[in-house]
Amino acid sequence: MDSITRNQVTAAQGHLAAKCPVDPIWYRAIEVGAKLGCCMEMVDIALLCSSQASIFLRPAQYQQAADYLMKSFQHSLSDHLTLANAFNAYMQVRQLHQQEGGPKFDLAEWCSRFFLNIQALEAVYLQRQELRSFMESQAKFAPTHASVQDMTCVRKALAIAFCTHTAIHHSGDVYRTVHENTSALLAPLSSLVGGDYEWIVYTTLRTSGGKQYLETATAINAEWLVDLPFFQEARMPTKGNGSLRQPQVKRSLDDAKARNRTAQGQLAP
Repeated sequence: MDSITRNQVTAAQGHLAAKCPVDPIWYRAIEVGAKLGCCMEMVDIALLCSSQASIFLRPAQYQQAADYLMKSFQHSLSDHLTLANAFNAYMQVRQLHQQEGGPKFDLAEWCSRFFLNIQALEAVYLQRQELRSFMESQAKFAPTHASVQDMTCVRKALAIAFCTHTAIHHSGDVYRTVHENTSALLAPLSSLVGGDYEWIVYTTLRTSGGKQYLETATAINAEWLVDLPFFQEARMPTKGNGSLRQPQVKRSLDDAKARNRTAQGQLAP
């Protein structure tokens, strides 16, 4: 592809991202998801993370019960997929509720039982129709779905799209953002707490009670990052003496590159 064509493609993508109902970074996540075969999962996650209200309710007098029931939807490697699991459950129950001759029950009561915010879920459901239409008619993305048994492609899409929102493990549930080197904790209700995952991607860095928290996080593999421009050595910040500010980042990425080479060698005929 010559430079003129490349610039034209980039301009067209930027125009579509500007018209998209979600923020450009989420358009990018959906675009990557479409290439990896998980377009609709990324559509759902984009809307859930962009929602003004949380889909999970935590009434003050029932917080322990709400936290316990949230585990019904928990994905051990991803808060993003935990949100998607809850939304998928809502869509399935909603479909049953509207099905002619189907079981009769109160949808609002079902949501209340699982401490789910029916107003937020319904808003996402309606926005989903609009965003799917935009993706199919204007962006020309196929509405692909990941395998229920393997959501690796979703985590990889998040890693690529949110590469500037990555953090490397420091100790316990403490991570350091790349390249800012900001120390931050996993959110207390994160599915990743106690997992000691080497790399994570997060949606938001939030300050509360004088501490920094990584909101809505997903465990990722360093192998997915090594070829991205953001992680090349020339982009890594240095100290005054020229040494890397985060040498552990380079070590981890070098190890991942070695693993990639080994895997490629094993696949070679």
